[in-house]
Amino acid sequence: QGKARKAAKADKAASVPPKDFTEVTLDSWLTCDDESERCKHGCDLSLPKSEHDCRDFAMRYAKDFLIELCRMFGNEQLLKNASTSNDLVGQCVQQGKPFVAAIDNMEEKYPDIFESPSKLKWAISFYHSRGTQDVIDGNMKRAHHAAICATLMNGYLSDVSDLSTMKLYDIVQANDKMIVTYFRKRTSCSCLDEKRKEYKGVKKTGKCCNDQCPLPERVAERSSLLYCTACKLVQYCSAECQKAHWKYHKHQCTSIAKLNSVDYEYVQKIAQTDLLL
Repeated sequence: QGKARKAAKADKAASVPPKDFTEVTLDSWLTCDDESERCKHGCDLSLPKSEHDCRDFAMRYAKDFLIELCRMFGNEQLLKNASTSNDLVGQCVQQGKPFVAAIDNMEEKYPDIFESPSKLKWAISFYHSRGTQDVIDGNMKRAHHAAICATLMNGYLSDVSDLSTMKLYDIVQANDKMIVTYFRKRTSCSCLDEKRKEYKGVKKTGKCCNDQCPLPERVAERSSLLYCTACKLVQYCSAECQKAHWKYHKHQCTSIAKLNSVDYEYVQKIAQTDLLL
């Protein structure tokens, strides 16, 4: 009975998204009119009726993937600590297995989409367009999540995956300036020119991976951060923080290295093995 209660408690925890998920859900995207006169930011959002399942997928994937990460995480304390969606994605990338398992499950849920390059390209355009508009509207949390989704989708379209964990983790760790730059580079209109000027003097930042880091919110200038030389993913503000965190990171370091810069076919295979800790 004790084990059953613990299992039920874990299932309940995994089904409840972190508190800020409501801020990144795409409810307004679900009702957005693609035929309106609003700028599409250089993205072609027209679709034949036969491919409207792609629109439904793109609008729901962002929320579904977060919930799937929660379910795969299966650790109540880690879920409590993941106060934002970006924290959750970042922790899952560091852990390895929950992240890969969530990707695998999403492929099973939407097989027709992930096997169609044209639909994936449309989904990426969707995230670029909506994310750009979110930046303009001041909803940076949702814009940030749109960038994460677009990066995940890009991984299916290139020989060397854009889902290199290092690249995805850079997006997860990005500050607002970096998100504005991300979308400005991927849209052909000038709608973000003023926003880019606003952030001109802001430095790029990242987070030290040591939970006990003495810096406020563990944030440091990106240029000063030290990367783990083995996995090339986690980063620290100092050698002291890296040394203090090693007792936790050493269990995941090799697994992360295996994931870095691999293609999705390999990710799918490795998700069903015990290579990831």
